[in-house]
Amino acid sequence: ARISLQLNCTRHLRARISLQLNCMSHLRARISLQLNCMRHLKAMVSPPLNCMRHLKTRVPPPLTCMSHLKAIVSPPL
Repeated sequence: ARISLQLNCTRHLRARISLQLNCMSHLRARISLQLNCMRHLKAMVSPPLNCMRHLKTRVPPPLTCMSHLKAIVSPPL
């Protein structure tokens, strides 16, 4: 009775350990997916950010052009 209980206990422990290992591998898989997703998002986000910076560098001249136009237009107005 004690031996069978002990065997059941070890089986139970093995079952718990395997579950824990599966859980860990599942977590690792989820974490790696999340990290890959984050890297992917960063990769996807950075070009638009660069594009925004590019736009910002390109936008001020037209703005100065607009103020230049206003300066030209306002005296006649």
